Amino acid sequence: MARILKKEKITQERGITLIALITTIIVLLILAGITIGAITGSNGIIGGAQGAKEETEISQEKEIIDISTVEAMGKNNRGNLEEEEFQNAIDKHTNGKADVTDVGEEFEVFFEETNRYYTVDKDGNILGQIDAIQDKYPGDITRKEDGTVLDGSKEHPYEINCIEDLVAFSNTVNGTGKIFVDGKLTDATKTSFGDKYIILTRNLNFKSSSSYIDSTRTDFGDINGNAEDGNALITEMTTGTGFMPIGKDNYSSFRGYFDGGYHKIQNIYISKTGQAGLFVSVATSTRDSSSSIKNLTITGNISGTGTVGGIVAAITNSARWKCVSRKLQK
Repeated sequence: MARILKKEKITQERGITLIALITTIIVLLILAGITIGAITGSNGIIGGAQGAKEETEISQEKEIIDISTVEAMGKNNRGNLEEEEFQNAIDKHTNGKADVTDVGEEFEVFFEETNRYYTVDKDGNILGQIDAIQDKYPGDITRKEDGTVLDGSKEHPYEINCIEDLVAFSNTVNGTGKIFVDGKLTDATKTSFGDKYIILTRNLNFKSSSSYIDSTRTDFGDINGNAEDGNALITEMTTGTGFMPIGKDNYSSFRGYFDGGYHKIQNIYISKTGQAGLFVSVATSTRDSSSSIKNLTITGNISGTGTVGGIVAAITNSARWKCVSRKLQK
């Protein structure tokens, strides 16, 4: 009898011990979850440390820009901020790991190690920071930045996220040059984009490296009519004949709907014979209540021997709405 009671007591103790162990494990898991969340969460210790590190880097980079602009302007007899002097000053404070580019009305400063861009006006004031474009499929307007496939409908319009996309769009309408399909370079096939929708997702600047995924790429080939210049894309877009207009003639008209999203295309450069503009020929079979080209501002230099328009040179049964173009010449 005593043995039976003792056995039952041992069994009970083991049961209690097992329950206690399970309870302890559950509590530890809960605490671990809280701790892991506190460490790795968006507002956790690691996230906070990364945020603090980024803020420190940005502060240091802005300080370098401020010091460099003062030094550069001090060395200029007229007190102006010039690209070469600005670059020399930046080099001294970054060991040559930052680039200065004159992008028209502003300068762009690119820090290689952090992949950050800053815009600086000609008086040396920092206007803002530009995040580098992240696009997994540059040169393919049928995909979003993250690779999601688009069908060109009003709900899922094709996207222009970078200069490479704009070039591919032009090549597709014109049926010339190269584009990317599923990450592979291929010959463009002429498409008028009839009843399709295309949107511009951000400001683009032809002179700014930040508007390209890779401004030095050469895979689009000779666009500007100078096969001897190395074919770097930013060179193709800013020298020679420059950007090839979309819908280059009446046989290659754009027939879709382009929404600039109230963004700007800056420092566009086109120099060609005949008609010239971002779009040369835009046409639809019948006038539609919707605009073919809308919500877009263009600045730059567009010249041609025929009709010249900043947005469109020739329109047939199409409409434009809330579009602005400046600094154009014939």
